[in-house]
Amino acid sequence: DQVNFLSEFWTEEKLLNLRKNIGIGKLINNFGTNPEIKFIALQDSIGIIAASKDIQPISTITKDTFLLDSYSHNHSIHRITEYNQTKVLESAIKIQNGNEDMILRLGISLEKVRQINQRNTTRTIFLGIGLLIIIAGTTVFVYQRANHQKLKEVHQQMLDYTSVLLANINEAIIGIDLKGKIILYNHKAEMLFGKI
Repeated sequence: DQVNFLSEFWTEEKLLNLRKNIGIGKLINNFGTNPEIKFIALQDSIGIIAASKDIQPISTITKDTFLLDSYSHNHSIHRITEYNQTKVLESAIKIQNGNEDMILRLGISLEKVRQINQRNTTRTIFLGIGLLIIIAGTTVFVYQRANHQKLKEVHQQMLDYTSVLLANINEAIIGIDLKGKIILYNHKAEMLFGKI
């Protein structure tokens, strides 16, 4: 009597709904709501057992060497593949459930990775340009400083040469600037005109 009551109460449809609401299908759908997760699927050699909502057609185990490799071995494998016209990182791992072997597949969007790579590329370009500007500025500074040092040396040599020349000339020499101010004279000029 109790068995009849339970069989009437727990119809196949109610059991299926209960399984969907608390079983693996519910967990997969909960994980599948993450926008970065493009698909989650639990499948066996026959087909899909549970999958995230709005899943697009995916390959079967028997027709995909990637999945056959995971199905044949007890390790997780990964690949970059196309899913719904976007690149995804797909991971697959074999799950043993008694006599039934299944594969859990997870497809994660590579859009964030692409955006990060693009930002890193942009940063690298700007850093490279900045470094190039710093190197160019440093090179110009070093070159200018070397030229300035060379000019100072040449100027000092000219002053030394002029001093020797003025000291050894027997004529009185007086140098004036554009305003008429005396800027140099030799010993002979000092002897002739007194201290200038």
